[in-house]
Amino acid sequence: MSSALMTTSNIGFANAQVIGPSHSVNGGTSTNLNQTAYTCYGDICFSNLNLTSSSCFSSTSGLTLTGNSDSICFQYITSSSPGIVNSTGGNVTISGFSDFLCSNAKTKGAICCCDSSSSTVRTFSMSGNGSVSFLNNTGDTKGGAICANTINFTSGGKTIFSGNTISGSSGIGGAICLDGISGSTCTLSAQGGDIIFYGNSATDASAKGGAIGLKGNNGNCTLDANSGNIIFDGNTIKSTGTERNAIDLGNSTENHSFKAKEGYSIYFYDTVTGGGSTGEVGINETGYTGSVIFSGEKLTTETTKFSQPLKIKAGSLVLKDGVTVEAKQVTQTDANSTVVMDLGTTLKGTDSSAGTVSLPNLAINIASLGGGGGPP
Repeated sequence: MSSALMTTSNIGFANAQVIGPSHSVNGGTSTNLNQTAYTCYGDICFSNLNLTSSSCFSSTSGLTLTGNSDSICFQYITSSSPGIVNSTGGNVTISGFSDFLCSNAKTKGAICCCDSSSSTVRTFSMSGNGSVSFLNNTGDTKGGAICANTINFTSGGKTIFSGNTISGSSGIGGAICLDGISGSTCTLSAQGGDIIFYGNSATDASAKGGAIGLKGNNGNCTLDANSGNIIFDGNTIKSTGTERNAIDLGNSTENHSFKAKEGYSIYFYDTVTGGGSTGEVGINETGYTGSVIFSGEKLTTETTKFSQPLKIKAGSLVLKDGVTVEAKQVTQTDANSTVVMDLGTTLKGTDSSAGTVSLPNLAINIASLGGGGGPP
């Protein structure tokens, strides 16, 4: 490596240490990376590490990790702390990598950026990357892959969360946990590539959120299929048995939004549960005329249950293949929005005092009358 790569970068971040392929580590108990900002040149990989009680990046005061269109990977990291970074005193920002891979971070998951003991929101941000993969990471209580007070995640290429697990009693979020305090938000935006949650799980009988879980009464969840789809398939929890579940909104009393641009969709092949006594779940909004699809194709008896009102504000809400969706109240607030239902699907309001269901623009998928279903 040239001497230029051993000095502090004067470009982008004034105090960023420059690292490259020679900083890759295969085996051992330390990476010796304890700064808060790094600029990366060349492909870097950390693998087969037993870090005892530290992380690959050991600063607890935040981390800025900036790539230069190269790849970075973290594989088979064992520690009693989160495998990549455990930031309780600052934000974490990851950007600029052509490929980002984190797999098999064991025991405490991969990334933690939260401080539940204070009122200061710690933010995890990830954007401007190519393909991103979080695979087979395991945590005990909060998020197999990511836990933060606020999460801002934007895809630039295909993104997959698969095989991530939360294993502890009362664990939250097989792949992602939003550790909610006042001001917390979880925003996942598909821009330039799909975001796929497949086969993530919360394995304890009291754990919640097969793919994503919100912890506590604070925090909102926004799914934004802007120029890519967002797909939940095969994510599970273990309650009285293995049940399919994509998201648990916890006891959050804030507003949540599931929205898709024209030509894109959010697909739920798993259920969504939870929510507090106030707030609402919005389907699309002005400028978002795509589809939010709940499908029973791969479900058995599980039902999506929102404890908050469900409001269709634009675009289409689509129910397919025998699925059941319940909410405190169901309304269409935009005359151009559409609810499309297969024969045998159910959309139900549970609060009779709130008027339950109001659907002025309801369409039946004619193809489903023949038992075959069909695209909305």
